[in-house]
Amino acid sequence: MRTIQFLMAALMCLMMSSTCLAGDRIISPSQLPKAAKTYIQQNFKNQRIAYAQVDWDDGRKTYEVRLTNGIELKFTSRGALYKVDYEDAYYRPRAHRSYGHPRARVYDDDDDDYYDD
Repeated sequence: MRTIQFLMAALMCLMMSSTCLAGDRIISPSQLPKAAKTYIQQNFKNQRIAYAQVDWDDGRKTYEVRLTNGIELKFTSRGALYKVDYEDAYYRPRAHRSYGHPRARVYDDDDDDYYDD
């Protein structure tokens, strides 16, 4: 009987923790990883951050940053860029480029593939 109670309590704790982690949370730009802040400062000098948020995709922590011109940047938990999305941008670049980051992909659709840390 105690084993069943213990398993039920463990299951409830697991369910509660997974629902807490499932949501996205808005954060201040100062809470971004240092590598992400440095990348934005070097490559988007004339843009400001409209919002930043922590995403939990499939149990993985990622950061999403929307700039004031509509460009969306996605970073891994360590701050490495893995996606640049121009879909909602107010201007389109002439050529798709990842701004010198060798592992970043540029997307115009809502594909959510990303690189692991």
